[in-house]
Amino acid sequence: MSNNKRMTTTEVAARLGRSVRTVQRLAESGELKYTQKVAGGSNGIYLFDFDVVDKYLADHAELQEQARPAELDLEVGSEVGS
Repeated sequence: MSNNKRMTTTEVAARLGRSVRTVQRLAESGELKYTQKVAGGSNGIYLFDFDVVDKYLADHAELQEQARPAELDLEVGSEVGS
């Protein structure tokens, strides 16, 4: 079931426990699928579906210890467009 929530690059970085630049690189390489890229910042702002980020986190177990709980991201992500 998809919850259709979107997250910004900054929110994804916080969720994964990684830097914004790392998330941008993951998006640019296609390793982390994004739904939209909008103008802003030095490299643009990527928008990601919450479910895609959660799946990426599940597929990369080494990140799970550094990740924030999903409940925190749902609160933040719900403010980013639906």
